[in-house]
Amino acid sequence: MNYTLDGTHTSQLVDKSLVVAGDKGGVWRYRMLDPIRQYAREQLEESEEAQRVRQRHASYYLALSERAEPELTGARQGPWLGRLEMELDNLRAALSWALYAEEAPEEQRGETGLRLAAALGRFWNAHGPAEGRRWLEKGLAMGGGPAAPVRAKALCEAGFIAAYQNDPRALPMLEEAFALYKGMGDKRGMAVSVSNLGHAVSHLGGRQRMVSLREEAEALLRESLEKRVKAHLLLFLGLAAEEERDFDQVRARLEEALSLFRELGDTRNAAMCLTIMGMGALEQGDTDRAEALWREDLQLLRAARDKMGIFFGLLGMAGVATLQGLPTRTAKLMGASETLREEIGVSLKTLIAARYNYEGRLAALREDLDGVTFDAAWSQGQAMSTEQALEYALSEEEPPPPPEPRRAPDYLTRREREVATLAAQGFTNHRIAAELSISEYTVANHLRSILKKLGLRSRAQIPSRL
Repeated sequence: MNYTLDGTHTSQLVDKSLVVAGDKGGVWRYRMLDPIRQYAREQLEESEEAQRVRQRHASYYLALSERAEPELTGARQGPWLGRLEMELDNLRAALSWALYAEEAPEEQRGETGLRLAAALGRFWNAHGPAEGRRWLEKGLAMGGGPAAPVRAKALCEAGFIAAYQNDPRALPMLEEAFALYKGMGDKRGMAVSVSNLGHAVSHLGGRQRMVSLREEAEALLRESLEKRVKAHLLLFLGLAAEEERDFDQVRARLEEALSLFRELGDTRNAAMCLTIMGMGALEQGDTDRAEALWREDLQLLRAARDKMGIFFGLLGMAGVATLQGLPTRTAKLMGASETLREEIGVSLKTLIAARYNYEGRLAALREDLDGVTFDAAWSQGQAMSTEQALEYALSEEEPPPPPEPRRAPDYLTRREREVATLAAQGFTNHRIAAELSISEYTVANHLRSILKKLGLRSRAQIPSRL
């Protein structure tokens, strides 16, 4: 563990090499050398003070985490995330004592541990979702029955993480959280749990549940609400509209939510709005809009230090690179995203719900690049740190010069001409698939081929070549 200490005794300990001092993130920190720490721990265990010291330690970090919690959704979330990152060893020690130690009464420890894990919900998404879920579920499994607000918050956080791990257990956790918040009349909790439940239903299936949730959200939205509650409801309604392929509603709902989250200084949820809109722009083949959305998204996520969001952002910029005809850049970004995905434990199946077509992009890359070039680019991406991957994703890379204009009839197959004609009329991939009785995956492949053959960057340019 690291310590922040004051007083003249500290300098004496440093002078005697019993404590090491150093600057960490702009804060002067002190830590014991490992042999000294081990000796001190053994002495503490032999005394009658061990239980009281651990309780005080856990209480201190619980208070710190609950003080940080509201800051993690406001304008100062970056510095607070940094502070919690610096205290991670202490937070883990407090959680371990509260949720695993045997010497304290289980009920007392359990509620302390669960409160601590739940207060860190936003931190877990930024630092390590899989670790956060383990602490949350350990606390939820302990006896004693924590207070309803604590249990609801923990279920909401654990369920959200489980949804992105494609775990069906996310649904009952989030349904219970929503029911608890509803029973307490907690509108903010209801709004957040509805939004989280919407993500879970989107990933795991349940169209009818999405419809009923939308009705509940729309009913809530008609009431007098604080900005944050309204923003979360609009975020959910944008997600629900995306499920219906209603892109006009997606844009309207999410742009309003985005504006409110920006006012609140809530970088993470603002980025989530941009992520959903960015996925839609990729699906529609709108290169310029997709690039603008994903670039802003990654800039926000970088400030918010949100690793789960950054994973999606890297894939978003990989999609942009695909539309721009930059296969090597695409491979590097996808390789970098894979390293981060393995670190945070997100399931690739969540990309199916987002209609990202990961496997299709991967197959297209292998067609565009020879094996040596593909492997080298993928490995370079995998070797990047998160910060290096962000730097690369946000760097400017000029697309190759467009070829001479080509006319569609000369270069396209009959089916490609049919797809191009409908795309030029503004049809979405979903509607083109329905009109031609083919899959959306096939439509996406045809559009990719059309753009490549005609030397175009965006489907919006197709009408000029017909």
